Amino acid sequence: MTRQGRSHPAVRRLVAADEDVEVALDVLTRRLSGSDLTSLLLDVMKDRADELSASDVLRQYCSDRFVQPSSADAVALARLSAEMLSAAVSVFDAVELPPVVPLGTHSAIAGVDLNRVITTTRRTEVQADPTNALALEAAVRRRAMLAESPRSSEMVRLSAIERVVRAQRFDGPRSFAHFSLLGLVIAGRDVGSHRFEIDSLIELVTTLADLVRQACGAQAHIELSDLSGHLRDGGTAGPTSGLAAASNEILAALEASATVASCQMDLGRKQGKGYYSNLCFKIWVDHDGERVEVGDGGVVPWTVRLLQNQKERLTIGAISLERLLLVGHGAQ
Repeated sequence: MTRQGRSHPAVRRLVAADEDVEVALDVLTRRLSGSDLTSLLLDVMKDRADELSASDVLRQYCSDRFVQPSSADAVALARLSAEMLSAAVSVFDAVELPPVVPLGTHSAIAGVDLNRVITTTRRTEVQADPTNALALEAAVRRRAMLAESPRSSEMVRLSAIERVVRAQRFDGPRSFAHFSLLGLVIAGRDVGSHRFEIDSLIELVTTLADLVRQACGAQAHIELSDLSGHLRDGGTAGPTSGLAAASNEILAALEASATVASCQMDLGRKQGKGYYSNLCFKIWVDHDGERVEVGDGGVVPWTVRLLQNQKERLTIGAISLERLLLVGHGAQ
């Protein structure tokens, strides 16, 4: 794909207006080493910063949605964060994540368009989802297990709360430029018959549903989907029948949970295609006569990519703490 075919519209405009821009892009993206590029960009940003006055900084602070304070109650959010992480840590090891991750974490590993992520001049990205960083840590721990036992199926369970930033614009009273997410991941090995997917999804979804009820006193509504297309396309053989059996077992287990109000299949879901491998879910709660989405997750191929091992498996999930506050933290 040519640069003009994959670049931001503003970049295409600049290239069309001045052919030297194309040369500069080639130098920046292909000819400079990573360290040299970092040094160059740092020098550019230093020069730009030197031209700014204090009033310029204040002006950006007042107009830039990424740098303005959250409207959430800071004390309530801190209290909820502590409660959620304390509850999750009984099963999921808690990790204090850094605010940035290596360049490519969201795009090369998770397939997220880099235009949705805030990158830095030091070859890092501001966190957009704690499960991406947790996947890196899970891969490191799984690699150590595999070094000791090449067929290890030992599970890695990790949790973290992170304030994340997403560059795409969201509208509505429940949408924010930066917000706090509780993320959970379960990493392990394919043991056949979709057993990892079944067990990890049941465990992860029921844990999140328990946390939702603890936070806002509401039972969760779960929607399970298959983004591989096998279940939607029908058939009785191969991966279709296996996924159908897996989804039925997951639904039965979730319906038996005291913290799940309802659980159903949504085969029309398209959001997350290319992000999740097959089975995924959404978590909703009822609030003031409407259903509010508070969580999302599913099976992803990230540890396959990270460890270059087709037998590795990873299931992720996250809930929005701001959304939980909005639907009634402490209402129980």
